[in-house]
Amino acid sequence: MKKSIISAIVCFTLQLNVNLKAQLQDSVRHTNLFEYGEALTSEKVNFDNLFKNFPLLISNADPIKLLSYEYAGIAKSRKQIVKFVSSNIYPNAPVWDTSIAFGESENGSIISKKPLIMLDIFKLNIDKSSMKDIVRGISEGYATGSKVYKIKFVYFWKTYDYYVFVNPETKQVFTDGNIFGFKFPIID
Repeated sequence: MKKSIISAIVCFTLQLNVNLKAQLQDSVRHTNLFEYGEALTSEKVNFDNLFKNFPLLISNADPIKLLSYEYAGIAKSRKQIVKFVSSNIYPNAPVWDTSIAFGESENGSIISKKPLIMLDIFKLNIDKSSMKDIVRGISEGYATGSKVYKIKFVYFWKTYDYYVFVNPETKQVFTDGNIFGFKFPIID
């Protein structure tokens, strides 16, 4: 009798864990710093969201200060796209990788629905041949007719200009090859 009660409790607990994990998976969606926050009703909202989210969601954002953004024009040709992307990718350009976690209690339950994002910041260390390949690969993902914006930021007392491409129809920022465009999960 005791064995059957214990077996029933174990089965119930396992089923409960499976159901909770399935519910958690269903409630997780991915977004980026441009789209998290206000709905994209204009291109400007992307940048308002970025400037609000960066210091709020990036736990080690202190060495990076976002200063401003401005409209730089329309990418009218492939050559112009390559030129803008080349301005972002060069030897010793600041780049980063991300690690993302959620606040958890001791029993493993999530206590914060907001992610904790850490940047692993480093300088791009590539030769010119590799750089051309990277620029070419990233440029192929952008369309002529895209609107281009310049983000000005400071990283350890040096000012950088970084060009971001926006789809004029959807108002969404192209995130591939974009240092600010990384995706992260959020829990609804």
